[in-house]
Amino acid sequence: MDIFSCLTLIGHKILLLVMDELEHFTVFSSWLRSQIDRLATSSSESEELSEKEATTDIGKVLTYIEQYLASSPLHVYLDEISKEDFTADWEHIDSGVNLLDTVSAQVKKHEKGQEAMKALPHVEFLVDYATHWSSKAFEHIAETKRRSVRFGKPISLSIDQPIDIYDCRIVEADGEDAIVFVALASENSKSKLTIFRTQLDIINGISRNMPTSRCLVDLGSRTLIDFAFIDNTSLILLCKESDATTVLVSVPFRQHTIQYSPYDPANTPEASNIPTDGFPSFILPEEQQAMNPVRMEVLDSSDTHGDIPKRICLLESNLGTLRTFTLPEEGLV
Repeated sequence: MDIFSCLTLIGHKILLLVMDELEHFTVFSSWLRSQIDRLATSSSESEELSEKEATTDIGKVLTYIEQYLASSPLHVYLDEISKEDFTADWEHIDSGVNLLDTVSAQVKKHEKGQEAMKALPHVEFLVDYATHWSSKAFEHIAETKRRSVRFGKPISLSIDQPIDIYDCRIVEADGEDAIVFVALASENSKSKLTIFRTQLDIINGISRNMPTSRCLVDLGSRTLIDFAFIDNTSLILLCKESDATTVLVSVPFRQHTIQYSPYDPANTPEASNIPTDGFPSFILPEEQQAMNPVRMEVLDSSDTHGDIPKRICLLESNLGTLRTFTLPEEGLV
């Protein structure tokens, strides 16, 4: 917490300096403008300028020239740090000194123009120090958690091609057990994706893997762009028809009509081939067909802030336009 207290202290110092410098700069710029206008105006207009100069706080003008114009006091907190200063100050605070008191003392020395540690008051130095110790703390927590977790036997899933798109969903089965569904696809085969199904048998909180099965979803003439599980029953596919029409297809991956065949990483027979011709689909409205989506995000329905239906967000190829579509309660048709 000392590190964050130091960052708060430095942040307040920077804010005060910025506000003070801005106030002095406003007066200085007004004075400088009046001097330029004086050189460009006639004698009669010079009298009006003299009246403006009379209201100018010359003290702030001189202060800005002396303290801010050549070098801003902010350099104490924001300038580049040499490696030697960085290492020396790091070793000093690692020796066990009170960090907040040390930083506060060094800031006061800088404000008085005295010799002080150069790296310690810098924002970059304190952020690096905070990152270093927070990473150590998180690693220690993760290692402690890891030691108390029993890891089961891993399952190898392969589609014999590089995996470019993937998503997974864990659904409840029979009260205590769970079923894991994993969808994988490769850009080398843009009209197919594979869905793996693995049941976890859970007894007294300990799980064991049941045999894995899979099916191959064949899009036919459609080209797969992206996919995601939207809920515990539907996998949404974002596709392009052969005529470049954008279409969404819903795969009911838990229905009995979807036949899964046994899967063995060491011996991979042909998977069950499932065409998408009869699956529910939705073609984007004609006025939206000009868009060229490259990514998709799906959001399940929610009643946290009123009844919010299922939504599908499509990111265009310019990576700057995001369009959201709602799905009817009965899903795609």
